[in-house]
This record gives sequence, structure tokens and C-alpha cells, in this order.
Amino acid sequence: MSISRDIAPLSKVDIASLIHIIHEKPVVFDFDMASLYKMETKELNRIVNRNADFFPNDFRFKLTKNEFNSLFPEKAKTEKPPYVYTEQGIVMLALVLKDVESSVSMIRAFVEMRNFVAKNAPLFERISSIELKQLEFEKETKLLLSRINEIKKRESQKVLA
Repeated sequence: MSISRDIAPLSKVDIASLIHIIHEKPVVFDFDMASLYKMETKELNRIVNRNADFFPNDFRFKLTKNEFNSLFPEKAKTEKPPYVYTEQGIVMLALVLKDVESSVSMIRAFVEMRNFVAKNAPLFERISSIELKQLEFEKETKLLLSRINEIKKRESQKVLA
């Protein structure tokens, strides 16, 4: 039995904005997937829970309270942490909902993101290297300033003595 739904039309930019990196994996929040399928998040989660065997932890996982709090501090006190879907989870969700075509845009966005990351890996490595050097420089600068302050303090004590 096929579930007939009108799927919210999204542009490439809209879709890309739904993808977040959590646990070093690109994922989409359950509330965004529910919105895409024009259903309530509770309904989406109920359908997935009825088909839990199709959603192992590498397809769908729940954020911890700490992760949720750091991402959404304004919601953390009133809402429960959401589930997130990996690329494989999105494909499985489309299969469970028997609406494969609706997730094609999402899968394309994941593939595009993966290609972008692969193409720009050397650039990301350079940025990471620069960030590490900057952290080292900041640490050394703080140490130097601390030593200068110690010397100034000793000099001022000598003058007073």
C-alpha cells in the first residue's frame, strides 16, 4: 500500500540547509524530514518505530541531551532530543513510506555534499592545520604575556623595596 503525500518542494539551497554534521556524519533532523513529508514529527517517529528493524543506529539515532542542548539551547528545557537520519536512513524512510521519489532530492544533496568534501579535502586539511598553528600561537602568546607580567611585577617590587 503506497502512502500518497504532497512533498514540500525544496530548492537545492533549502535541502543543503537541512543537512547538519553530527558525529562526523551528515544527518537530517526528524522534524525536518517530517516537514518535508508534510506530517507531524510524532507521526513520522511512530511509523519508524513500527518499522524499527529497518533503522539500525547507523541509519537513525537520537541526539543526547548534551548534544541537543548545545545545538538548541532555547529548546532544550522544553523539548526532547530529536532523532537524526543519515543518508541511508533517509533512503530507508522513503522505502518504508513507499514514496521513493520524494527522497531523491535529499539523496542528491547528500551526494553533492560528499563530492564537495572529497574535492576540497586538501583545503580542509590546510584550514585545520592553520587552526592548530593559531591555537599554538595563542598558547605561546599567553605564556609570554604571563612571563612579562611576572617580570613587571618583580621589577615593581624591587623599586618599592
